[in-house]
Amino acid sequence: MPNFQRIDDANFTFDLLGSNVLFTRKENAWSITGPDLPSPINLDAPDANAAMVIGQRSIPHPDIINLGLDPRRDALASDVTFLRTQVGETESVLLDTTTLASAILALKWRPSPASLLDLSTVTNAFILYDQVIVQDSARLSDMHQVLITLKNVIKILEYDRSIVSGTLWTANVEAANAATKEAPNPIVDAWREFFGNNYISLNRSIWDREQDSPAGWDGVPASYYFGNSLPSGAPVKGEALRSLNDFLSVQTIRTIFNDNLAAMLGVPYIPTSIRSPVYSVLLSQKIVTQHLADRLLGQIGPPLLETPNATPYVAELSVPFLLGVAFTRMECLDDYWKAVEGLRNSFAPLRERISADRDQWQGRSGAYLSEYLKHLRGYLPPGLQMAQEAASGAGSLVSVASPLGGGLADLAIKLARAWKTTEKAYAWYLKRFRPYIHVVVEMATEAKSLRAVENEVDRLWGVKWT
Repeated sequence: MPNFQRIDDANFTFDLLGSNVLFTRKENAWSITGPDLPSPINLDAPDANAAMVIGQRSIPHPDIINLGLDPRRDALASDVTFLRTQVGETESVLLDTTTLASAILALKWRPSPASLLDLSTVTNAFILYDQVIVQDSARLSDMHQVLITLKNVIKILEYDRSIVSGTLWTANVEAANAATKEAPNPIVDAWREFFGNNYISLNRSIWDREQDSPAGWDGVPASYYFGNSLPSGAPVKGEALRSLNDFLSVQTIRTIFNDNLAAMLGVPYIPTSIRSPVYSVLLSQKIVTQHLADRLLGQIGPPLLETPNATPYVAELSVPFLLGVAFTRMECLDDYWKAVEGLRNSFAPLRERISADRDQWQGRSGAYLSEYLKHLRGYLPPGLQMAQEAASGAGSLVSVASPLGGGLADLAIKLARAWKTTEKAYAWYLKRFRPYIHVVVEMATEAKSLRAVENEVDRLWGVKWT
């Protein structure tokens, strides 16, 4: 049982990461004090809630173990260390296995709009990141061509059933429950806005019934269900609405699962396009978390460190519609992976610049990132500016964010400041909160870009839009 005691309506005592604390609420303000704390720590509502959640648990919160958020312990969970060892130090991105499977099917058979969006996502991942990580799947038996052409780029993550049923399940069940909570729920709101349907809801029981992948439903691309579940324009109700809600519940759960797995790996995550409503909510939370972290970093870092301002870590960056550029370099569908390999080589300077700047990150503000983005066009390879116009280039949002929950991250930094010397707290921050570049393509813009290259689709597949 957790060592949690209620003294009265405004005072509670419990163990917080191995330190006994007194949690006090006064009006709408919270604070914690204790023998290990040199002075009281004032808490905002999110980190006060995180402190209460931790204090009422009999075992540590999974994020504390899996993401190394205990300032007193440097080691990650053994399963997380095992997974990170496979990734190595290469600048990587986690890609949905279902996205890769869908893209491969698009190259083999008549493509659907959803599978072409998946093919675009795959193209972006392989060109803009040094290493692409996917989870093992029965569908990967069809990907011999990518394994031959880009064998040094793709990394198939290996783990046994015990990690699925233990570390990954524990880390994700709470997140899935939170995602399907009653209103107000930003994820539900995002789905409702996307479909223009205020009756969409997420089904918590679907988590127990459908989440068990790969054991349960490995290898069936999400875009297959999407094509059958997407409303055709008529009002969705009755059995059709129930089916749509179940589909969206699964997509929500899988997005959260993979986003959490990416956090454990210490890499960003690119979801399939049809999961963009969920990911947009997750990404906005990551940006807020990074701001909270950097605000506190400004108080513990070197004196010459810039104080982070309120500028968001998001800026628009115009890049070519990479799938459209690949199409122009293909004589037939079998040329796809060779075309991607050629574009990867062209974009090597851009990847090197992003990697170098990440390594030099010292908690710089959003203004720094905005200034940096002005120069990215100079790193586009020769000839792609023309291709950008011909392919109706998509505008990407590049954000710098930490893959951590806001309240728990904020609380952990405040405790690090209290428990560690300034130098050690600063080093702990840089190790845990150095941000990642997330390349995000707006789905509506990407869809318009696909329409702009419909002649290439007709040439390569011999099909026209219906």
